[in-house]
Amino acid sequence: MKRIIVGFFAVIGFLVIALIVIGVTISVRSNKKQAQLPERMVLSLSLQNGLNEAASDHGVLSSFENAEPNLQDIIQTLELARQDARVTGLALHLSAGGIGLSTAQELRDAVFRFRRSGKFAYIYADTLGDGPAMPEYWLATAFEQIWLQPLGELAITGFSTEMPFAKELLDKIGVKANLLHQGRYKSFPEMATRSSISEDNRAMTLSLLQDLQQQFDKDVTRARHLDEKTLQTA
Repeated sequence: MKRIIVGFFAVIGFLVIALIVIGVTISVRSNKKQAQLPERMVLSLSLQNGLNEAASDHGVLSSFENAEPNLQDIIQTLELARQDARVTGLALHLSAGGIGLSTAQELRDAVFRFRRSGKFAYIYADTLGDGPAMPEYWLATAFEQIWLQPLGELAITGFSTEMPFAKELLDKIGVKANLLHQGRYKSFPEMATRSSISEDNRAMTLSLLQDLQQQFDKDVTRARHLDEKTLQTA
């Protein structure tokens, strides 16, 4: 029995060492490839399935996966490229939505920093219309040129939000929600205790949406050299 246990752990140890050796080999080969980069380059980035803010943790084998780039990876790459004289510009292909507002704003700032180094930045989108595309267009305005596929849509429809209320459903199945509630604007329990939005929650939500709209208008008019009336009319 003891020999079996020792043999089992020996195999595990061998596999761990093998994975480490493979990882080091891949890293060395990657570094060699990086050393052979051309003297003039354009960064190319394709966002096909939205953008995660951070890398997902899939365990020891995650290093060998062909994972989608995450926000922090892209920002760090743009920062390095901004200081690299070999990099002349950035071309981004946006083929789907799914970019959150905060993610779009953070990446937008990084693109502006990249452009301030004297490099160009172009964006091409299949569509900006799979539902409201406010975050995607907000991001796009950071680029020097915006290209849209001829059959693509442009859905700059403003900001909105939807709220579910489950009190009537809970009443039908005999469930009574027992949730702590403190303060006028602590609105989370409303989805289980009300059938419609409260006035305090409505005021808070409208204030948030208006603030987002004001930020959007300010950023877009400044980036695209428009006046606010022209933007609102469009």
